[in-house]
Amino acid sequence: MATTLYIVIESNPKRGGGVGIYIKSNIHYSLRTDLGLRIEGGLESIFIEAKSNDDGLIVGGIQRVPGTNTSTSIEQKQTHH
Repeated sequence: MATTLYIVIESNPKRGGGVGIYIKSNIHYSLRTDLGLRIEGGLESIFIEAKSNDDGLIVGGIQRVPGTNTSTSIEQKQTHH
């Protein structure tokens, strides 16, 4: 029986924060840092590529930092790409 792993990228371990993904331990994956985005005080994200046989599936999580303005967070993201 597979256990579950929690993959996390911490933004500031002293104050909490960060974003993570749960994945079963029998699934092979690689962290996709090339796809991640972090805007200080605005957005945090994590992406992994899960592999099954010869296929790959990219899964991600994006979080707006609590207490921030939604419109501002979207504008910051657009200026970073």
